[in-house]
Amino acid sequence: MIIHRMEMIVFVATILPCLCMGHSDTSVRLTTTHPVAEGGSLILSCSLTNDTSTHAVFYFKNRTAIGTVRRAGYSCQNGTTGQACNRRCSCTRDGSSFSMNISNVNRSWNKARVYCHTGHISVASNTTEITVTYGPEVDLVFANTTENTTNFHLKCTASGEPDQYTYRWRHTFGSTVIRVTFDNVTSSGSVSTLTIPKVTYQDMGTYKCKADNGHREGDDRGFLSVQGRPQVIEAQQRYVTEKDISRDINITFVSFPKPVNTTILRLDSALPPHSELYVSVSSVPVTMSFYNKNVSVDGYMVELHFSKFETKHQGRYQLYVWNMYAYYYNFDIAISVPQDDGDTLNSTRIALICVSSILAVVVVAVCGKLLGGKHKHWDTRIFSYSHVKKDDTRIQHVAETRQHSGRDNS
Repeated sequence: MIIHRMEMIVFVATILPCLCMGHSDTSVRLTTTHPVAEGGSLILSCSLTNDTSTHAVFYFKNRTAIGTVRRAGYSCQNGTTGQACNRRCSCTRDGSSFSMNISNVNRSWNKARVYCHTGHISVASNTTEITVTYGPEVDLVFANTTENTTNFHLKCTASGEPDQYTYRWRHTFGSTVIRVTFDNVTSSGSVSTLTIPKVTYQDMGTYKCKADNGHREGDDRGFLSVQGRPQVIEAQQRYVTEKDISRDINITFVSFPKPVNTTILRLDSALPPHSELYVSVSSVPVTMSFYNKNVSVDGYMVELHFSKFETKHQGRYQLYVWNMYAYYYNFDIAISVPQDDGDTLNSTRIALICVSSILAVVVVAVCGKLLGGKHKHWDTRIFSYSHVKKDDTRIQHVAETRQHSGRDNS
């Protein structure tokens, strides 16, 4: 028994170094086809040097198994299901290389670290980080704001692979493109920020941020609402009307948000009764200018209907609108004063001048007859000049008589 044990020890001592020496140069290497586009196929290959194996196992870095490829005679099987690979895996006949084909790779594989080992548990491959390229997911974040807010920011964040982006901004209202270039955009890495120095109604509308990482484009959009005091778009500070006629006066304004209260007041007296003045408010489309682009927005029209405008209706009125801010618009309504027709007045003046000229001639002639003598007589000559300008600035009439001495021919 002692002899047999000694022989066994000698045998093991002789064979073990040989076994160790046989695997001392064995290596396992993992190669992949990355980078791979999202939705594409990823091939993991596990190759042995100076050794063969019956199978290879692929792992994530956290030792979660991805799958096993097993050599079965001259064929290859999925080591987990025992089914033939059917293009999902492959292996060489000598057992020196095993491959796994992973189809429809999604972005969860990006940055994953994988390795493999063969039947020799102690021999593992290198670890490789997988790269999956995909278009960016874009998130545009901002809050609604109020008029006159300063340094208002719209923040655009992108997440994709690769993670270097080119950003483009776009501002529209309805179907109208307002702006595609901006003076205050800063972009760095995964963040692009659009800054509005001072918010006005013109900044309302849909903003779109587009990010391109060279693989694909992604975008996000949102509507920016701007709240502020109502504004009159179309009105007069003084309305003039004829007396005793039906009269409509319209005032158009915009309000963001919608008006809660719209009222007509009279500042110098009480409003006429409802039977004399009817006030209505209706929604109407209104054209506004946003950065020199005409856009149509929801507006409102106040109509004052006087069934018969009388002298007592003259005065100072006020439009009062409340949305979350108070707004006042004052205006006057007056009755027009009739004026003489200029041509009629000129004709009247010319007629009077003509009559006065005729009377002057008659008077001079009569005086000449009455005062005429033997040794002297009156020579009456009438010089008249009349001129009427169209603007009535000058009307002149001259009548002149001259006395001449002379001898009597008798």
